Amino acid sequence: MLEELLTTKLKTVTPQAFPLKAPERVTGAHLIYQRTGTARETHLDGPGGIAVVNFRVDCYQTSYSKTNALADVLRASCDGWREGDVLYCSVDNDIDFGAEPDADGYYRRSLELRVTYRES
Repeated sequence: MLEELLTTKLKTVTPQAFPLKAPERVTGAHLIYQRTGTARETHLDGPGGIAVVNFRVDCYQTSYSKTNALADVLRASCDGWREGDVLYCSVDNDIDFGAEPDADGYYRRSLELRVTYRES
């Protein structure tokens, strides 16, 4: 399943990678990801078996510079990624949420990934 492959990939960037939301009281560098859309290839004779899946990955760290460094490692790790049924991954957008922390003291930067994937 694509989410399992993505989780494994994200955990090479930081061991704390979570779908949808982080657990309470998470500390240090962490990633939160969610699927934001899926387009499936179709042919005249039916499904093509290829999906293009979009994910947003939010990078959190305790300082602005550390957040940017975490996002840069994520981009370098995922841009061009190919593995198993992942045919190709590209980083399509990079969003900086500014130099002010959230209520928990974390800074955020988001990367949008586009994953071309062979569905089983």
